Amino acid sequence: MIKPFSVDIFRYYRGIFKTKWDKYIEIPNLISCKIESIGNPYEEGFGVGVPYPFDIPEELHPYPDTYIKGSAHYGNFYNNEGSVFVYIPKCWLKVDWTQEPSILVKDWDYFVDEAAANAEGYILMEGFIDGGIPKGFYIYKYKASKIAKGTGYVAGSVKNGKPISTASNHNPISELTACAGNYYYESINAAHAIDGENGEINPNSKYFVTTNGQYAILAMLSLAIPKDAIYCAWRDLTKHYPKGCNNNALSDVDDTSILYIWDGYEDPPGTPKYSALTGSCNQLAKTSHNGQLCGVLDLNGDMYEIALGLTCVGSTKAITGITKENPAVVTSSGHGLTTGTIIGISGVVGMTQANDKAYKITVIDENSFSLDTVDSTAWTEYTSGGTIYFGTYYNKKRNYSPKFWTPGNTGANDHWGATGVANWGEAITLNFNTTHPNNGIGQKFGNATNAVFSNAVTGNNYKLTCNSLPLEAGISTTGTDKLGKDYYYQYIGRNEMCCLRCYSWGLCSSAGVFGMNLSNNRSHSGYNVSFRACCFPD
Repeated sequence: MIKPFSVDIFRYYRGIFKTKWDKYIEIPNLISCKIESIGNPYEEGFGVGVPYPFDIPEELHPYPDTYIKGSAHYGNFYNNEGSVFVYIPKCWLKVDWTQEPSILVKDWDYFVDEAAANAEGYILMEGFIDGGIPKGFYIYKYKASKIAKGTGYVAGSVKNGKPISTASNHNPISELTACAGNYYYESINAAHAIDGENGEINPNSKYFVTTNGQYAILAMLSLAIPKDAIYCAWRDLTKHYPKGCNNNALSDVDDTSILYIWDGYEDPPGTPKYSALTGSCNQLAKTSHNGQLCGVLDLNGDMYEIALGLTCVGSTKAITGITKENPAVVTSSGHGLTTGTIIGISGVVGMTQANDKAYKITVIDENSFSLDTVDSTAWTEYTSGGTIYFGTYYNKKRNYSPKFWTPGNTGANDHWGATGVANWGEAITLNFNTTHPNNGIGQKFGNATNAVFSNAVTGNNYKLTCNSLPLEAGISTTGTDKLGKDYYYQYIGRNEMCCLRCYSWGLCSSAGVFGMNLSNNRSHSGYNVSFRACCFPD
């Protein structure tokens, strides 16, 4: 049973604490600070916090004002290379779509254990669980950029850095010492080199690529902030969410008063692509997850961010025919599917109306099935081709630590591939919009006043909420302002799927803290795809 430890309130003008390495650290000017507290949504410092000193990694150091609420560095730490981290304390969250805000938050010491929290509708988000133990986490304040370490180069978290991409023509990840190519999977090598020597991989690294569950925590915390919270810079009666670089002009589609600094990327030469330097906004607090300078920055646009801990083992089958009737019937020899399976279809010639959509099926026999709710009588004739996509999705188990992930697709700790997910993952069932004609791949978070996330405290729906994955009735083709109209790209069955969050500089309202793309593979490259790193206390 998961139980919280006791939480103390320290009141000092000068505090000296002993770490588990028998090293004494001094925290100057500590006036009043509750340790391991997520805070009050109406107050300064909400959404970040300060850990017990013995939970600070040896290579991280507090600023003089790290323990002062209201300061720009509250809950912030830095390492010897100058990378900045934000500490997110573990806490309890509750989803209640009948009220505003729809996310409620309690400090970790509020409940005696997880059962007591669940009894009142509160959950422990699984992004807080490391190897079965609930912990707060340290996350890069900025998107990753290239910095020097000894004689090599690593991914750092610094202001005004050029954001690393996974393409050769834009701040390539291959320029880091630990990375041989420009592929999404190289982000794991980059994270493992943060505490290595001279940019080399540390095989025992504590660092990992931020998990989808941790992005979900940041997004949910933003949703917990009331619209009249005076300390939140992005508060608004309608567009109430973090802003960012997303209008393809170094500003925000919903707030053009903010302006970023261009990172110089052109493709082809002479044609600017408006990606921005990290943390370069002229109104920085508007771009943080909590609307304050102490928060995690640039989660809405600029660059997609790789999110681990959610993947898919996908399969395909060939289509040999689709009928014009109600419901449409698909022929696929030996398809092996079962009634209720959700599939995607692409590559059909002739009957192109079938392409790039999600469907729920009813099996007729071993070679055919119908597409639920789909009347194809007015579609053009099927000519040839077409592929069915489907798969099983996996979420990180509680008892696995993300620091052990490796970048391949065959080993027990590889993030991708059947062998790896059998070790670290558990199967979950995602929700997709399969109701024709609104079943296209491009969906958005929000659907009128419907609940977007489940309030379940256990089971599959609980796991979905821990990943900020929506209920079926919580997505639509238009989305809602409450969720920023953020994009939910419901691509079905991408094998070795690599989840992306945040979206990039030209996606306008589709970008945001909830934005999620399920269409990419571990071996893809992207001029607009970056990452940020995390670690748990040792």
